[in-house]
Amino acid sequence: MVTVLDSFEDGDLSEYSGDTGAFSTTTTDAFDGSVSLTEDGTSALISRTDKSLTPESSVPFGFYMYLPDDGSNLTGSLAFGAQSAAGSGSYSGYTVGVTSGFIDIFLLDRWDNGSSANLVTTTDYTIPKGTWFKIEVTQWTKTGDITATMGDGSGNVRGTISTTDTTYGEGGFGFYNSDTAGLLYDYVYKPLGLETPTNVQITDASTEGQLSLDWDDSGAAGYYVYYAESSFSDPTNATLDADVTSPPHTITGLDDGEQFFVRVSSHD
Repeated sequence: MVTVLDSFEDGDLSEYSGDTGAFSTTTTDAFDGSVSLTEDGTSALISRTDKSLTPESSVPFGFYMYLPDDGSNLTGSLAFGAQSAAGSGSYSGYTVGVTSGFIDIFLLDRWDNGSSANLVTTTDYTIPKGTWFKIEVTQWTKTGDITATMGDGSGNVRGTISTTDTTYGEGGFGFYNSDTAGLLYDYVYKPLGLETPTNVQITDASTEGQLSLDWDDSGAAGYYVYYAESSFSDPTNATLDADVTSPPHTITGLDDGEQFFVRVSSHD
């Protein structure tokens, strides 16, 4: 499951800063829904920081692109690790994307205040054209290891690039387009964040030695259920009773007449 950071369905780019005059939404085609992002053919970059991507916890993340199969020279990228909402003249962060023309290039660059430097490039793979395809950052560690893949619209991987750079970490995202028109961008995503279980309650304490619990299912892969004879301020007091896939749950084997505290946490 994923969190969609932007699908452009609202037709609104007001969250972005930078070279905003060069980008617009279009209903020409879309990977998901009916709206996607396009650009007027100038070298431009837009970014936003109200939503961020973070090494390790936001991995994998990615987006979908469409390149017309008309022989055009096309360059487009996803910006990530954006340190401020900025355009190409002052952007700091990374971009990962493709250049298609005389040769196909899959590349990842670092930008320092508007100046770009290539970190890794490969010409070993054919870029899909005339169809939607995916670029995904599958590894981004706190120690700077970055791996990205390029695949078709069904997720089949066609190519991989890897590098190490520790210059930037958590930051916003955006899009970079270099002097080419006709590209489309859509469906920027990251993993679904784990939500804290809500409405945790004891539903039955009448059965000897048992406490029955229930809570709102947040869609997590599983839930750890703990109990303690005193507060959870000291983690050593807590006992893990079970790892369950969904509510409800009954804790058994308790001493009657004793006071217990319970806690439920989600995990992936």
